[in-house]
Amino acid sequence: MKKIRILGILLIILAIAVFAVGVVADHAKDGDGSFAGRLASARDSAAAVDGVTRAGKNLSSLEKKISTAKTKLAALPEAMEEADQAIAALDEALAANETGNIDVDTLLPALAELETGMNALVSQAEEETEAAGAMSDSVEAVRGLTDAKVLGMYEDIVSGAYKAVSDAENAMASAVDGTDKVLSQLRNVSLDMSFGGVSEEPALNSVEDCRKAFASLKSRAEILSDSGEELLDGWYAFAQEAIAQSANHKLTLTERVEIQLADNFIGVLFTAILLFLIGITMLCFAKPFAKQWRGNPVFSVGMALIVMLVLQTYALGFGQGSVGAWAKFWFDNTFNVLRANSSVGMIALGMTLVIITGGIDLAVGSTLAGVGTVLMTMIDTGDHGVLVRFGITGVPAFALGILTALITGLAIGAIIGLLVTKGRVPPFIVTLGIMNVVRSVSQYFTKSYTPTVPKSFEAIANTMIGGQRPMTILYWLVLAVIFYLVMKHTAFGRYVYAVGSNERTTRLSGINTNKVKMKVYMISGLVVAIAAVSQLSRLGGMDVASAGSGYELDAIAAVVVGGTAMSGGRGSIVGTVLGVLIIGIMNNLLILLGVDAFLTDAFKGAIVVAAVLMQRKEAEA
Repeated sequence: MKKIRILGILLIILAIAVFAVGVVADHAKDGDGSFAGRLASARDSAAAVDGVTRAGKNLSSLEKKISTAKTKLAALPEAMEEADQAIAALDEALAANETGNIDVDTLLPALAELETGMNALVSQAEEETEAAGAMSDSVEAVRGLTDAKVLGMYEDIVSGAYKAVSDAENAMASAVDGTDKVLSQLRNVSLDMSFGGVSEEPALNSVEDCRKAFASLKSRAEILSDSGEELLDGWYAFAQEAIAQSANHKLTLTERVEIQLADNFIGVLFTAILLFLIGITMLCFAKPFAKQWRGNPVFSVGMALIVMLVLQTYALGFGQGSVGAWAKFWFDNTFNVLRANSSVGMIALGMTLVIITGGIDLAVGSTLAGVGTVLMTMIDTGDHGVLVRFGITGVPAFALGILTALITGLAIGAIIGLLVTKGRVPPFIVTLGIMNVVRSVSQYFTKSYTPTVPKSFEAIANTMIGGQRPMTILYWLVLAVIFYLVMKHTAFGRYVYAVGSNERTTRLSGINTNKVKMKVYMISGLVVAIAAVSQLSRLGGMDVASAGSGYELDAIAAVVVGGTAMSGGRGSIVGTVLGVLIIGIMNNLLILLGVDAFLTDAFKGAIVVAAVLMQRKEAEA
């Protein structure tokens, strides 16, 4: 114990030192002293290191762009050769009147015949001049149509050639942008990356324009083919070398500490207070703390919650400009965690009673979906709504809908209780079967339409108080207080513990154990129904296929983490509330740390297993 007190004194001294250093650094960072100068240098170094990191990430993108550009360049000679051959073939085909184009091959001979006939008329007597003029108009019309058709054939060839050249040029331009993006992250590094730019699309108003444009494109393609790949390799090599040279500079530990002290005064202050509190506890309250830790499961769960809150605080960061802004940010985040987990918290209260009796309820998630389906169908304002058909809407409809939902939850709980008590089927099997039945039936009745939840119904959960929406949290806390009083100060609460501790002895003492278990499962169903009402009003709708999915694992995890024994007979409502908070904050922490969402359930499962193992060790001790 003496060593612990000495360690506590050292932590208090360290806390004072951290606080003092943080205050000095916060005041000195805006001055003109040596610390401010070192801080400016450290920031420059950090910016340089950060730039190298970003440049390295952009380098892989540049490599892909250069690879694409090389592919386009490699295809360019073949595309130009094909276009060149196509133009030569078209010239020959036009001379032989065999282009393969039906319109052109028909118009060319017709045009020749018309011109011959017109010339014959012109050479005849003067009285035929009027007929020759009419023939001339026809010849011009056919010639214009023929020229347009022929021009279109040349345009197609030149347009294909232009596309090949512009594709290569655009790929080169993309490589230029990629190289510039890499170099822009590095200081005092630049490179001339001109390659002639992207050619404008040529104007093709005549066959002669087509020939000139193709000659220009062919010349451009030769230039790109000769020097393009070399330019690309040079840009990439230069970017690689620039990154390698810039990467030589490293951010020292001293520079990192200076930046953290200057930019995270709130974090330094929080750390100092945390160290001080730990030190005071070790110095003055070591014995009471150890006693509570060993003998009070709720206390150890509370300490675990505090640890999770501290980890979440560091994960959220301290980048806000003031203590007030940081406190608001922290409160808003934690409040949202509480609100998002309020439904699971309600379900966990009922699950606590079930597990204390030695049972289990795997159907809570499906029950929530089933109750939600009934409630949505009752208050639906569309054609399929039950109450709207009788002209009942608004608050009366909500009241009747909620009453029906609560009765549905009670009924499902009663069915489970009957099968467990009268049918003598293990709770695991019963609730597993009910889980599948309830969700399947819910999906069946909603497969052909989507219920419409009135907007005004959302006021049940989303009423604003003090700039927040605390209603679902209040419902959960009120239920928790009721459950606490029932379990702590009523005969029914004592019966629940007795059934879980030794059902046979309890039965022999005159207590109707089946009646107790029946009530427990009905209470669980009722609480799930309340959670369904809360969640439906909070979200404004419910996807029956996924609603409540995984809630059974969340509730069981919260109950077990809160100290309730899976074997029954031991547990507390306060521990369950703390367990819900631990699971909710853990989920939030995993998100803040960027852990893949698919691994969340893995952490929950590990926590459940660890909690059960600890319970077994305590029982064996």
